[in-house]
Amino acid sequence: MNNKSGLGKFLYFFPRLLLVAIFLGFVALTALSNFDVIEPLLFPLHAAQGKIREVSPTIVIGHYPHGSKVRDLKKQGIVVDICLLNPALPQERALIEQLQRFAAREGIEVKNFPLSYLNLGSAENRKSVAQIVEFIRQNPGKKMYIHCYLGRHRVKVVEDELRRLGVIR
Repeated sequence: MNNKSGLGKFLYFFPRLLLVAIFLGFVALTALSNFDVIEPLLFPLHAAQGKIREVSPTIVIGHYPHGSKVRDLKKQGIVVDICLLNPALPQERALIEQLQRFAAREGIEVKNFPLSYLNLGSAENRKSVAQIVEFIRQNPGKKMYIHCYLGRHRVKVVEDELRRLGVIR
């Protein structure tokens, strides 16, 4: 009789647990679709951000600049924002759109050269980095801010290539 009561309990609770799991999944998807809204509140991510650093007189690298940080970049003379976020990812697409709105208010041009953070050495990433290098070489007098989300991994790939090619020392 224990097996029947155990099976009965399972058949009673499983559909309810499944419905709760589906509901929580939709809540999670809703939160991710509004990542640009909740992102400033995510403390652990901000604690992991890299420092904003000037690597040459015309190139500054760092993490994703939020609203007031875009204004600070403008005060530092930044006229071009080179964004490495990937618009194929919904959360990064939302951040790119937010950045474009803030940058437009400040008169900063945003150029998006998406890099994947899963395979930093991929052929697609190397192609994007080559495009960044070419863009920088074609615009030598413009002060630029290059960033990914945390300002650590994707930015480091670009910085290493700029150093290797002698674009920065």
